[in-house]
Amino acid sequence: MSHKSYGLSHVGRLLDVNEDSILMADELGVYILCDGCGGHSAGEIASEIAAKTTLDGIQAKSQVLANYASAPSQSARDKVISVLQETINAASNEVHRIARSDKGKAGMGTTIVVLAILGENAIVAHAGDSRAYLIRGGKAHEITEDHNMASHYVRLGLIAAEKAATSRWASMLTRAIGYHEHVHVDTLRFALVPEDTLLLCSDGLTRYLSRNEIAEVFAAQPISNVPHELIRQANSRGGADNISAIVLQIPPGKSQRASDAIGGMLALKKVSLFKHLTFHELLRVMDLTRIRTFEKGQSVVAEGDLSDTIFVSLSGSVEVVKGGRKIAELPAGSVLGEMGLIDSQPRSASVIATTPTRLLTIYRKDFFALLRRQRTLAAKVLWGLCRVLNGRLRDTSENLREAIDPESSADTPFA
Repeated sequence: MSHKSYGLSHVGRLLDVNEDSILMADELGVYILCDGCGGHSAGEIASEIAAKTTLDGIQAKSQVLANYASAPSQSARDKVISVLQETINAASNEVHRIARSDKGKAGMGTTIVVLAILGENAIVAHAGDSRAYLIRGGKAHEITEDHNMASHYVRLGLIAAEKAATSRWASMLTRAIGYHEHVHVDTLRFALVPEDTLLLCSDGLTRYLSRNEIAEVFAAQPISNVPHELIRQANSRGGADNISAIVLQIPPGKSQRASDAIGGMLALKKVSLFKHLTFHELLRVMDLTRIRTFEKGQSVVAEGDLSDTIFVSLSGSVEVVKGGRKIAELPAGSVLGEMGLIDSQPRSASVIATTPTRLLTIYRKDFFALLRRQRTLAAKVLWGLCRVLNGRLRDTSENLREAIDPESSADTPFA
C-alpha cells in the first residue's frame, strides 16, 4: 500500500527546549516518535539517540521487513517483531550507556513508539506513554497502552480512566528507554484497511485532546495539515509540554483482506467472551485468527470430535446436524464452538458447509498464550465467561421448572 507521511514537532508554549524527536522513513514504511522524559537530564539527547539508533537497526534488517510485506506469515511476522524489539533494546542500551558515562546526562531517558507499514499489515512497538492511534470509520482508536502509574492504576480499578490524564501518577513512567539496559516492548500487529489513518503522538498532545477531538481534526482537515492543527489546538489549551505528531493515510481501494479485517472485528465483538473488550484488545484477539475455506458439503467439525477451536463465519452458511438430524442453519456472522476456547469437550453436533464458506478460527493454545500475556484482557474474558454460564444456567433452570410444573408462572424462579 502506498502512502505519504506528515510530521511536525513543536516546543510548546512554556518550555525552552524540545525534547521530542520524530523520524519518518517512507521508503522503509517506518515511523518513530520519542519523547525525552521531562524533568530529567538531557531528555532531548536521549530521544534523538533512541530514534536514530532504532532506525539504524531497522534499516540494517530491512530485508526481514520486506519479506513479511511481500509474503506475510506468522513466522515472518514474528521475525519482524523480534527486529523491532531488538533494535529498541539496542537503543535503550545505548542511552543507558551514555547516561552512565556522563554525569551531566545521568538519569536521561525517553519514551518510544514505532510504526512499521508492511504491505497490507502494520506493526506497532512502544515503551512509555507516547501513543499510536488508528482512525477508522470516523473514530479514533488508541492502539497502545500507556506505560505509566496512572494507567496501571486504571487497569487495577483504583482510579477512573477519565482522571488518569490529570492524575499526579500520569508522569511516573513504568517503562522507558535508557533507565535500564533493557526494556519490555509491547507490540501489536493488525491488518490495514483502505483509508485507515494512523497517528503517532507525544503526551503533550494527548493531555489536551480526547479521542473524539482527534477524530474531529482528521475529519475536518486535509491529512497534510493535521499535525499543524493538532499542535495548534494543544498550544491553544495550554501547551505546557513539547507536542509532536506523525500522521499517514492508507489510500482508497478494495481488497478481500480489508473486508476480512472489518468483518472479523464486527463478528468478534458479537462473541460473548469478547463483548467487553476494547478496540485495542479486539485487535489482539484478531491477530490470533486464521482464515479457513470450506466447500459446499465439506465438514467443519464432526460430532464427537474434541473441541479446541472457535469459528466465526465471515461468509457463506453452515448447517448444524445432531444424530443425523439437521437442527439449525447459520448464516454469515455466526459463532460456532465458543466454549471450545475454555476446555476440550466432545462436540455436541456436526457442522457442515451448505455453501462455499470462509471461517475465522482461533485455537485454544494461542488464546491461552494471549491471556497469560494480557491480564486485563483475561479478566474481561473471565467476566464474559461468567455471563455466558449464568445465561445457560438460567435457561436450564427455566427448562427444568417447566418440565416439573408446566402450569407454573413463568415469573416464578426455579428453586
